[in-house]
Amino acid sequence: MTTLDDSIRRTIEAYLARTNTSARKFGLLALSDPGFVSSLKAGRSLRPDTADRLLEFMNEAPIGPTFRSEVEAFLSRTGMQPCKLGSDAVGDSSFVTRLRSGASPRLRTVERVLRYIGSTQPGPSPQPFAEGRPRGRMASSWNHPAKFLSPRKAAALLTISTRSLHRYREDGGGPPYLRLGHRIVYPTDDLLDWAWSKRERPDP
Repeated sequence: MTTLDDSIRRTIEAYLARTNTSARKFGLLALSDPGFVSSLKAGRSLRPDTADRLLEFMNEAPIGPTFRSEVEAFLSRTGMQPCKLGSDAVGDSSFVTRLRSGASPRLRTVERVLRYIGSTQPGPSPQPFAEGRPRGRMASSWNHPAKFLSPRKAAALLTISTRSLHRYREDGGGPPYLRLGHRIVYPTDDLLDWAWSKRERPDP
């Protein structure tokens, strides 16, 4: 079975081939580490924050914010206590607490949690990483060019000021956003849907 680590490696290899970039240059530009690709091929396991830096560099959708939202949605949907999810999925009752405070687990741990979430769903238990890419909502974020944008980048996309966007968050009526720990991010699909909803037709 292909893992998320494997998928990241393959994505990087495809990017290098497509852009004719050397492995050394890629590591230097993406992570300031010219030996990164070599260490990855040697079996290095990534954390979501490192993976997301690489994915952002390659203009791919991130893993970390989507994984966190998947965990929160599962807890909300099932009413399960965070300590039980952590204990049952990875043998660590404080896992969700640490995740919420900004911890970045290894991708293999992310896989274990998502497999556990998949195994608790009604019906046949899904294989969350068929062909190396997660299914469910994480699949749509992985395969779709949509990204999670910071408030500054979201405001730039909408051609409004960050102050206006902040006022929308306080007053309501603005585009949907996610609060992940201390960070606020905007899915680009939601930004564009919200912008189109403001469309006005000229008077006849």
